[in-house]
Amino acid sequence: DKKEWTVCDLKKILDQNFEEHEALREQILSGLPKYGNDMDEIDCYFGKITEHIIAECEKYTGIHTNGFLIPSVFCWIMHERFGRKTGATPDGRLAGFPLGDGSGPCQGREMKGPTASILSSTKWDHSKLIGGVAVNMKFSKSTLGAHSLDVMKALIKVYMQRGGFEMQINVTNKELLEEARKCPENYRDLVVRIGGYSDYFVNLSNELQDNVIERAFIDA
Repeated sequence: DKKEWTVCDLKKILDQNFEEHEALREQILSGLPKYGNDMDEIDCYFGKITEHIIAECEKYTGIHTNGFLIPSVFCWIMHERFGRKTGATPDGRLAGFPLGDGSGPCQGREMKGPTASILSSTKWDHSKLIGGVAVNMKFSKSTLGAHSLDVMKALIKVYMQRGGFEMQINVTNKELLEEARKCPENYRDLVVRIGGYSDYFVNLSNELQDNVIERAFIDA
């Protein structure tokens, strides 16, 4: 809209992984609206994507059965593997960085708190995506207080009342995870949510550990 660059210009910048264009990348990260902040004009794109996935799956049957393909937006651990093979993207993500870890906003993109994030994550229909819909939320342990449990209960109820399929919540802190990586023998019981399942933190690959540590924590 501002005629600052063309699509071709942006493609060249992405192909170069934002090299020598860090200021533009920061502008994109902080200045452009993102999914997960309760903005209808942005959130509607997720609905269009999921509707396309559902419609495509309805066209085909399984290889060995006559059943339909079951659609989902459930990444399990593939967000890290796919991210490794994906170049830089127009939202400011660098090449090789993990993709979004679920159906909520990508790491660090939610700017208006957990309520706005939940509203965005439930503006599209979850009911036909019965292969799984994982919306992950992360809270820093340092932000929790006496009323945090009630706040979390209210968030989960709103999510379910609005048709949400599945929510997964991590409560930890970055310092603990860093220490667990340095001294895994002392933290063999530390469990974290990934992208649709739980696992022992010390058993994860270095790339997945980085992904968990680098996730933005939401103030409760």
